[in-house]
This record gives sequence, C-alpha cells and structure tokens, in this order.
Amino acid sequence: MLDQNTIKIKCPQCGAVLTVKSVPGIEEKNITCPVCKTTSPFRRYEQFAASDETQYRPLPSSDDATIYAASSLRVGRLVDVATGRAYPLQSGINIVGRKATSSTADVQVQTTDRHMSRRHAQIKVVRGSASHLVHTLSNAENKNATKVNGRVLKSDDSIVLQHGDVILFGSFEMRFENQ
Repeated sequence: MLDQNTIKIKCPQCGAVLTVKSVPGIEEKNITCPVCKTTSPFRRYEQFAASDETQYRPLPSSDDATIYAASSLRVGRLVDVATGRAYPLQSGINIVGRKATSSTADVQVQTTDRHMSRRHAQIKVVRGSASHLVHTLSNAENKNATKVNGRVLKSDDSIVLQHGDVILFGSFEMRFENQ
C-alpha cells in the first residue's frame, strides 16, 4: 500500500513500474529507471486512473501531444486472438515483443511462443490527418517472420494497419483494432 507521498509510474523505455517519492517541485525533476537506466523528465508523464498498478504513464513521444488527447483520435491496440487480452498502443514508436525479463519492448506480449522475438516488430503511430491516426507496422529485431493477413513482411517493408488486420508474430496470432 502506498502512502500519500509516493506514486507509481511506468518507465517509458522498458515499462518497469517505479515507486517515486512525491516531493514539491517533482514536475521539474528527472526520474532514472533503476532497470534500464533511462532518465526522463517527470513532466513527460501524465496522471491517469490507476490501472495495472501505476498512476502515471509516459506522455506521447511526439511534441504535439495534444493531437492524441482528442476523443476522435484513438490509438489502436493489439488483441490476442486466442485469449482476447488487449495490449494498448501509445502514440509514437511501439516495439512489440515477447514478455521476458530481458525484453525492452514497449508492448510485452504474454506468450510462451519462442517464435516471437523479444523485439519482434515496430508499430509507429502518427497523425495522418486532423481526423485520424496512422498505425504503420515494420519488422524490428526478429529472427522469425511477421505476417499481416497472411502476407510476409520483409525486413525493409512497412505496412499501414487497418482495423481487423490479423498479425502473426512468429506463430503468435494477434488482431489489430482501431475502433
């Protein structure tokens, strides 16, 4: 149980949950993750309703963070086809990979499938127009194939994801949702 002077935040680099002492002027301080050693200014975090044990999460990596706050602009998510478990994406670059103690993926997927790399693919979320965001998938540091709707993604390919696309990371199947 946290006291009133501590908060939990999620490291924007490795996703580790950090306990930070809430002190006056914290908005001007830098936070260093003890896991990946990344230093981020506290002002790059936003407060949100506590879920998955954190109270703050990283702001979008783009300096134009306000474009993602509009309710009409929704960042997509990946859904495990077998279990229905959802993995939300963030604006900016999302590295998708298998959850492991040594994984540095932003989106760490709970799977025992060793064909999914710890840094398997990248999904970049950027503003496409005033009314929508574009989600672009490309390979990251994977050894096994990434497929979108049965099409193999080559190492230098990237593809714009559409709602309902089925993505195979190695042999692990997920669905992209953006509605």
